[in-house]
Amino acid sequence: MNIQIKKTIGKFLFMSVLISCITALAAGSVTVSERGNYNIFFTKYAVMSFSSSCEKIEAEYENNRLTLKVPVKKIKASAEKYVCLTPLCPVYYLLKSAGDIKFLNYY
Repeated sequence: MNIQIKKTIGKFLFMSVLISCITALAAGSVTVSERGNYNIFFTKYAVMSFSSSCEKIEAEYENNRLTLKVPVKKIKASAEKYVCLTPLCPVYYLLKSAGDIKFLNYY
């Protein structure tokens, strides 16, 4: 039983590291392409801002500035419903149960 748990935890950690590396690679490639375009063609960066004041997602674009208004409560409710289907399930429920412990709320 102990060997099976070690294998399962090893697979979970491997997949977590793999997903993190792919995410970092994608973010790095976007950053490099944006900086390259700025340095070569002197194009301005696009600016994005977020707001949670409405019930639906709205986007406004003007003067190279994108503004998104995002309904945080609806997204959080739907994310909590489907978190059990993702690899983040153990971490989410660990943090949620740690927040429910009374002595952690005193600090």
